[in-house]
Amino acid sequence: MTTRWQLVTPEGGLEGHATDGKPTYGQLRDAVGGYIENVELAPSYTHELEVLYGLPITETYVNEEARLMPERFAFNQLATSMLHPKYGAFILGCMVIVFSDEGES
Repeated sequence: MTTRWQLVTPEGGLEGHATDGKPTYGQLRDAVGGYIENVELAPSYTHELEVLYGLPITETYVNEEARLMPERFAFNQLATSMLHPKYGAFILGCMVIVFSDEGES
């Protein structure tokens, strides 16, 4: 099965990716530039993205240590706005949004 995932960049871009099966820990780590932290999107963004891509979101990741290294990672306005308000935080660097495998129900 092909898994689709989006990389939300600090420049405000969305880069589409697809892998055979779920992305590996190494792929996720490379995408966010370090150790990964699973986070939750705001419900409104979750709904909009699931409608747009026609697939449910299964996981969302950011770099768990990026806020400790602001000189290495740029502020990500789009990812920060997508983050569930319960975190009360901001995102530096990239965010990865993973959708369920195509064909899964």
